[in-house]
Amino acid sequence: MRGFFQFKNLSRYFENLAVLQIVGHEITSLKPLVEVSGTLEELWICEGPLKDLSGIETCSRLKKLYLYENAIEHCRQLAELSALSLIQLDNNRVADIRFLRHLPYLGSLSMAKNALTDASLLEEGSLWPRKLHHLDMSENKIGLFMSFFPVAVCSSLRTLSIFPSPSLSPSTSRREEYYAWTAYHFHFM
Repeated sequence: MRGFFQFKNLSRYFENLAVLQIVGHEITSLKPLVEVSGTLEELWICEGPLKDLSGIETCSRLKKLYLYENAIEHCRQLAELSALSLIQLDNNRVADIRFLRHLPYLGSLSMAKNALTDASLLEEGSLWPRKLHHLDMSENKIGLFMSFFPVAVCSSLRTLSIFPSPSLSPSTSRREEYYAWTAYHFHFM
């Protein structure tokens, strides 16, 4: 077996493990994290086939989460991790962001190249964490700037990247419209 299944008794060998970085491996289950969930504050599981986040909800001390370049479709378990301040979920298949409403300390969110649409952003206007200062939703299937209007409640926001995928490549006039729209609605940036 590959991935976490090679590790037995993680807490026996790593009783104070705060950061776990696994990149480019065949991890398919996060359930063994329960063994180090009491001390883990930063987790990297990147560039692999991970689809299911079951088990991550036990890591209540987790502050930073890097899950880029996997096959993740659902993130509902992240709603249990209220201490998260950073999430990087680029290049996955996530279409539902309702988990965000349960993350009051989230300051940095990167979800470029996922399955997000205008509807997924607009349907949940009150979900955006107020402390958010960095948001990257570029290269999703979001074509309307107004879909990001609910994000204006995040007065701490300092970086916003919302350009659509290259297939919806913005023209020069569309870029100018983007900058004007952003300046008007996010005057605090």
